[in-house]
Amino acid sequence: MASREAWKYAVCFFALHKAVVWGGSLWFSRFQAPQGSLWRVVKYALVDHLSRWDAGWYIGIADRGYDPRSAAFFPFLPYGMRWIHEWTGLSYPAAGFLIANASFLLALYVMARLLLLDESPGTVRRTLGLMVLFPTSFFFAAPYTEAPFLLWTAASLYFARIGRFWPAGLFGGLAALTRNTGVVLLLPFLYEYFSGGGRRRRRAGPDLAAAALIPAGLAAFMALLQQKIGDPLGFVHAQQVWKRSFHWPWITVWRGTADLWAVPKRGWTLFIHSFTAAVVYLEGILLALPAFWQRLRIRGSYYLYALVSVLVPLLSPSTDWYFLSISRFVLVLFPLFLIAARILENRVIYLAVAAASAVGQLFFLANFSEGNFVA
Repeated sequence: MASREAWKYAVCFFALHKAVVWGGSLWFSRFQAPQGSLWRVVKYALVDHLSRWDAGWYIGIADRGYDPRSAAFFPFLPYGMRWIHEWTGLSYPAAGFLIANASFLLALYVMARLLLLDESPGTVRRTLGLMVLFPTSFFFAAPYTEAPFLLWTAASLYFARIGRFWPAGLFGGLAALTRNTGVVLLLPFLYEYFSGGGRRRRRAGPDLAAAALIPAGLAAFMALLQQKIGDPLGFVHAQQVWKRSFHWPWITVWRGTADLWAVPKRGWTLFIHSFTAAVVYLEGILLALPAFWQRLRIRGSYYLYALVSVLVPLLSPSTDWYFLSISRFVLVLFPLFLIAARILENRVIYLAVAAASAVGQLFFLANFSEGNFVA
């Protein structure tokens, strides 16, 4: 029964996401699409049109392999694109499109299964709705890591939540092969393991060894980089390309906020910087509220995952833009959307927020279509 309900939610919210993203992409790219058959127009709008910015790095790795600069990007997506290209003949962007959209549908299903363990159907629906309509969530349809990372994260937490730790470790390892924050899943894994699923505290047993699968994903990437570029820490050293360095989170927040006024900005640049700063503040508020409002307290493993994942980009900001890409990174932090869904219990207020988010997503997608950096 839970599986059928989860599939229903996944399909409905996937369709809603596609209506916004694909419909918007078809409309915004109508003057840029190559002349010719309807297929060429659709392919451009849904595949090529969304393969911008970081997607180019993944396509380059799939085509040419790693170099010291591209080492910042983890291998699951580009190597998956290469495998699909070699086996099907699809272009790299089309392969990335396939991975992203299939992963997102499955991620919605697994998320629904996970949330239905503890939450009411109404809360689950609001959580999924807020996520798919968030202004930057069109990245779930693009050759970016957001969709597969959300899938592996939700799967790892789901299996840890029901006490099946070997699958939890395996999916955590895949997450660590997909993004640098994947290794963070080791913390909620250990939380769920030793909490005994909330029934009684569990002692260490043979299945605790499954925890090693999570950092093993990162170790595998380091071995790959050693083989390809002779630097197992290339993913760290490559961050210099984006001028990332260590800062304490409060310093990042202070300088990122001051940056809004320190450097003259106008138009889209001012808007995207302001929006991203607002996302940073919102993350902090949503993480703080459960300490004062018991009704908003979520499962400890979810909260731990969200807290550490929020801190990671604040610990390694770009000095060019202290909040770089945080409005995209937030997409996979489903516990924050869960807290927001609990706040927005009033149907009218929720629908107003959802509608505003959908309009915001179309606005961001329109700017992305024009080649502007969004996140």
